[in-house]
Order: sequence, then structure tokens, then C-alpha cells
Amino acid sequence: MVSVCAGIAALTSAFPGLAPWTVPLCFGAIALVSWTNLRGLRSAGNLLMLPTYGFIAKLRRWLYPA
Repeated sequence: MVSVCAGIAALTSAFPGLAPWTVPLCFGAIALVSWTNLRGLRSAGNLLMLPTYGFIAKLRRWLYPA
């Protein structure tokens, strides 16, 4: 879960007011990832599809501006 900790560290550095909530945010993110994985492959794919496609769209706009 190193990536979860790194993501929460990036979030708390961007929003310093969240620093006291670092550990609960990590536990919440780990619980969310675990719950998503326990739902099965199709459900996990459906839940993670929107953020993935959003990232790809933003990356495409950044690499190929109109």
C-alpha cells in the first residue's frame, strides 16, 4: 500500500489542513481499494473506469493542446 501512502502524502502536502487526518485518510483509502477488489473484476473495473479515463483525457489535453 505504498502507493496509497504516497497519494495521501501528496494530498496532505497540497492541502495542509488535512495533515491531522493523514492516518484516517490512509485507512479509508485502503478500505476503499479493498472493498473495490472484493466486489470482483467487473465491478472493480466499472468503479475505476471513470478516474482512469479522466486521467487519460487530461494527459491527452496536456500533451496535445488544441
